[in-house]
Amino acid sequence: MHDRSLHNIFDFFYLLKKFNGLRPDYNKYSPKLNTYSAIEGALGIGSKNYPYYRKRGFIPLRAEDIYLRLSEKNIIPKNNMKWLRELVTYVHTDVNSHDIALSDSHDSFNRFIHILQNFYEKKEDEAYIKHVIMYLDNPQQYAIETETIWQHISPKGNNVNSVRKNRTQYLTRLPKASFKLIGREKELSDIEHDLSENHRVLLVNGLGGIGKTEICKAYIHDHVIKGSYSYIGWINYISSFKESIVSQMNGHPVLFNEQDTLDEKYDKVIFFLQSIREESLLIIDNIVDKDDESLWDMSAIPFFKIIANSRCQFNELKRLEGFHQYVLDFLEMKDCLDLFYTIYEGEKDDEILEKIIELAGNHTLTIELLAKTAYYSGVTIKELYKGILALGFNLGSMINAQVKTSWHNMRKTETIFNHLLKLFSLSHVSEEEKEVLMHLSVLPPVDINERELLKWLNLPNASLMHTIIEKGWVKRVGFWKITMHPLIQETTRYSLKPDAGKCHHFIQAIADELFFSGYDNPYDKVQYTALGDSLLKYLDEDTQSIGLLYNNLSKIYRVCGQRSKALDYQLKATQIRAKVLGENHPDLATSLCNLSVIYTEMGKSDLALKHALDALAIRQEAFDEKHPDLATSYFNLSSIYVEMGKFDESLDYQLKAIAIREAVFDKNHPDLSLCYNDMAYIYSAMGDLDKGLHFQLKSLHIMEEVFDRYHPELSVAYNNLSIIYRHRGNMEKCLSYQLKSIQIVEKICDQYHPERASSYSNLSMIYNAVDQYDKALDYQLKAMDIQYHSLSENHPNTAIIHNNLSIIYRNIGEFDKALEHQLKAIHIAETLYPKANLQLANFYSNLSIVYRKVGQYQNALDYQLKDIDIKAKMIDEYHHDFADSYENLSCIYRLIDKVDKALEYQLKTIAIREKIFNKDHPELIKAYKVLSEINQ
Repeated sequence: MHDRSLHNIFDFFYLLKKFNGLRPDYNKYSPKLNTYSAIEGALGIGSKNYPYYRKRGFIPLRAEDIYLRLSEKNIIPKNNMKWLRELVTYVHTDVNSHDIALSDSHDSFNRFIHILQNFYEKKEDEAYIKHVIMYLDNPQQYAIETETIWQHISPKGNNVNSVRKNRTQYLTRLPKASFKLIGREKELSDIEHDLSENHRVLLVNGLGGIGKTEICKAYIHDHVIKGSYSYIGWINYISSFKESIVSQMNGHPVLFNEQDTLDEKYDKVIFFLQSIREESLLIIDNIVDKDDESLWDMSAIPFFKIIANSRCQFNELKRLEGFHQYVLDFLEMKDCLDLFYTIYEGEKDDEILEKIIELAGNHTLTIELLAKTAYYSGVTIKELYKGILALGFNLGSMINAQVKTSWHNMRKTETIFNHLLKLFSLSHVSEEEKEVLMHLSVLPPVDINERELLKWLNLPNASLMHTIIEKGWVKRVGFWKITMHPLIQETTRYSLKPDAGKCHHFIQAIADELFFSGYDNPYDKVQYTALGDSLLKYLDEDTQSIGLLYNNLSKIYRVCGQRSKALDYQLKATQIRAKVLGENHPDLATSLCNLSVIYTEMGKSDLALKHALDALAIRQEAFDEKHPDLATSYFNLSSIYVEMGKFDESLDYQLKAIAIREAVFDKNHPDLSLCYNDMAYIYSAMGDLDKGLHFQLKSLHIMEEVFDRYHPELSVAYNNLSIIYRHRGNMEKCLSYQLKSIQIVEKICDQYHPERASSYSNLSMIYNAVDQYDKALDYQLKAMDIQYHSLSENHPNTAIIHNNLSIIYRNIGEFDKALEHQLKAIHIAETLYPKANLQLANFYSNLSIVYRKVGQYQNALDYQLKDIDIKAKMIDEYHHDFADSYENLSCIYRLIDKVDKALEYQLKTIAIREKIFNKDHPELIKAYKVLSEINQ
């Protein structure tokens, strides 16, 4: 076999056995492993159908195929294939793409062979094997584990001291490094010099397909190993710098919360980057929007060296003020020859090849395509030359010295397109392959999961995709990851002119990926938003599938807190569906319903109610009375009426939703859990704590059946139960459920996640209720610290924490601090809630208590009456909150010697508590005691 077969396939399959967790058993397996032909026969690589692969020495099968064939013939055992999949992937055609430039030499394949040889020598060292797999699969994590791994895999005599001593932190996932960057040593040196000596921000400019991205990859991976920078990040530019950096830094190292808008997330990212005070590096790949205003912010990150690359003219990118331009030139002839021969392994012919390269204009991407075309087709260099002459191929005629400063205009772009299209014919691109390329051309130029792509295109297997990869039109960049060069995408779109009709099933498939139901975690769907946005960019037409895509994207953006974008997309979906489907179609009702949810979250209850009622009218006309979509409308209307403080209407609609869902869904359906959860809230808000507890326990029962023990919805359910038990005076259960909630939150949430703040705040108020004020203050201050890290100072939850701190300081006698925090809570609430709001009413009541404690009785009376006035408009007269307000008012009247008024309101307090509490409830006992004091 060829040298690239890893020298000894017997040893290779010994490793596969080792990776499957087995000890060597030569008696059992050696008869099957003693010849190459046995292995080749099992895999089929020795047959006449695979001359190309046999010549290259690569295995032309997926890991699953290899596993099945070898296990069927008992060459390897039928058990865990975890390690098998890992290693076989790297023996596949693209093993070379995983080099991370560990030394001055870029000979990644020799380094890979060296690693395998170390495997053989240290085959009992399982920890070492895992280290090497980590090196192959995740160079970023590998680079963190410096000296230990380097001692294992570096050639003898290598200077271990050259390995970086400081750990680089990764802001994003880094791209895989390319195999052997040819002929760019001077350019890398120039970029290094420009960044270190003259300029902090650099724009690498050049014609599409000339190697801008590859040179940036080489630079970033060189510095991964050198450890030159404290932080390193790579941003694939998609739609805008703002959206790209937010999506690719989401969750690590910057923490977002569900309520954050895109702008709020972006501000957090920029603030974080500006807070770094160590030399760091950020690369932005393939800027395409020359009018992107967010590009301004790149030069405002002080300690970062920034490299951007783009085909756009430097003078067109007006937002890149302060950037220095570095124009990337074409490869020299000798480097073009090397590049061609790196791919093409047939007989060399420098004289003819130089003529081919001249016709290709020394254009890197075109040379690669020509080399792969020749290699895949099995033609000689002379035959290739005749073929391109016959097609009239001459890209070099339009690439000249002037192109270095003027390449990005439509005339030159179309010329490149037309010449590249001639290679379609030369490489015999079939109609089926063109169909695949057309669909890939409307996706963003990012890594795409090949398995998912096969599913979206309804392809039975990967053979067609592998052929396209071999021809060079698509590139494999990792384990089941592929990408298409932006220039090839543009050429394909120019030629094949994709539209929503041609791509209907593809659009439907992406829309399906974005859909989520009650069983799904919507955050798992965020990864598909870039695909959906790209489809809308190139296929934005008024069709049913595009309307569906807008709708499903809108729902994801709403969950992620990007309400403005969610609203824009849902309005577009509504417009398309009304136009295409008619004013009475159920899909239009779905969009109207989703619009109402967005408006509810934006505080626009009037608009929310209008759209929800319109959706309900359509559904009542279209469906029978037990249809699940009607339940969704009723549930939605119930939520809107809760926000409006109209609990009777809310309860009516929630009961209707439950009646349908109990009739049509399984008893453990997540949608029923949501209904019961809302019912618990409604009844508790109306003062009926028994029914509140009943429905909260029903909701929890479903969640414990459906979700795993650390699901976030369980944390919410435990928290809600804790609140209900606190109102009922059962502090033991209250504390127990709150600690359960916190256990989940601390397991799944980061140190500064907003859910931690809420959980600690609730726990604090439990300790406050049982007079453990030190613990109460400690947890409330923890909550405030998290709140300031994760949310804005004017967030509703910040107001709640100020209110809670006021209560605790009041109870320990620090009234100045109590007044300070209560006024802060009210200031936030009055800003957020210009109309009557129960939260604001409670804040007024608590402020009244503080004023009463410090002897300002008139202020106390004024604020307590404001509280009662709001509550009288919003909640039932027997609500437990009224009891608290009446008792405080009674106390104020006693202090100002209005005993009759004091008696009147204390009797109202007792009437409410007798109605909602049992006779042993602490709050009722306290009310009787106050009454006796008044009567004395």
